[in-house]
Amino acid sequence: MFGPRNRDWWSICAILVAFLVVGVALVPASVGGKGEADTGRIISINRTGNGVVTTTNGVTYVWQSEKYTANVTYQINASEGKYSVCLYDNRTGSDPEELDCQSTTIGNGSKATVSLNGSNATKTGERTLYFRLRPTFGSNVPTFDSRSINQTVITKEGDLDQDGLTNEFEVSKIRTDDWPKDAFNDPDMDSDGINDGEEIHKRKTNPISNDTDGDGLLDGKEILVGTNPRNADSDGDGIDDGTDPKPMSTADTTSSTATTGGGQGKSGGFSGLQWFLIGLLGFAIGGGAVAFWRNNHDNDEPNANASTPVVGDTPPPSPTEPAENEKEDDILTDEGLVLKLLNENRGRMKQVDIVDETGWSKSKVSRLLSRMEERGDINRLRVGRGNIVYLDGAKPSGARSPHEEDSYS
Repeated sequence: MFGPRNRDWWSICAILVAFLVVGVALVPASVGGKGEADTGRIISINRTGNGVVTTTNGVTYVWQSEKYTANVTYQINASEGKYSVCLYDNRTGSDPEELDCQSTTIGNGSKATVSLNGSNATKTGERTLYFRLRPTFGSNVPTFDSRSINQTVITKEGDLDQDGLTNEFEVSKIRTDDWPKDAFNDPDMDSDGINDGEEIHKRKTNPISNDTDGDGLLDGKEILVGTNPRNADSDGDGIDDGTDPKPMSTADTTSSTATTGGGQGKSGGFSGLQWFLIGLLGFAIGGGAVAFWRNNHDNDEPNANASTPVVGDTPPPSPTEPAENEKEDDILTDEGLVLKLLNENRGRMKQVDIVDETGWSKSKVSRLLSRMEERGDINRLRVGRGNIVYLDGAKPSGARSPHEEDSYS
């Protein structure tokens, strides 16, 4: 059944299988007998130093001006040797930059802790730090374990949430006044409608309490209705603003005083201010009535000593109304005033005389006349060293060249 060739073939196969079995048996033993996944691992990373601001929502905030330090504890489950933990900055998104790397000789289930210096961040904004554990020898050795940490780099003088408070100020409040950990990243911590900077610097209210005076009305709402967010009873009527939100300036001052017959309050009469206002009102009404009576009787019974106007005479303008020529000057545009001057001077004037009459600058008169000439309102001719400005039908003789600029303009 089996020829010589077949026996040789089966012999070769048996030898290959034996080598594979021995190889598989030797691989776990070379990495400590527990498999490649357990050759070593990072146990913990403790961030320390002045560079760390706080950690909130899974993000660590660090100062740009301070160094970042991380204490990394790891365990090796392989033969004794030198192993390294290295720290990389992967801000660029390509090849990570090595910031620090520390080595320790350990093995056989031992633990070690190394301190890595993250150095000062060069730029603000988001960055990711990577920690890698692997044998120190060789450049292509496999990584046993790795961890990554997301960071946001901020400056002390900056204002991350744009609320008018510096990052350093808000961080100090986090540490001393129990402000929320993300205070520097939340412009309105108490959600009362007023940003934190305005509450601190302008309103003098509490930025971590949405109802500073405890009257049941949010601070932002009090600003809108005109009540005082630091005074539970802004109008002093004995009722909290949350129930009766009236500002001091518009409150009904009699509402807090019970009234009896005759409109008198508890004091039995009006206050001095009320009597003064009543007297002032009476004086105004009386004076208006007298003026009205005199005006009507003056019109009905003219003064006997006044001269009777002759029929056909033009009565003088009313003293309460300006004369017709005054009213016209008041409403004339610059162009209208020029046309009025020309009509008063038989339809033509020297350009320099218009400057004198109006009091305007030579350049203003020149520009104004150019616009009027383009529209056909006036005409200009050169006579001697100056221009003559004239209306249609009032053209002077002796013109030299039309549309030539005045030497005075």
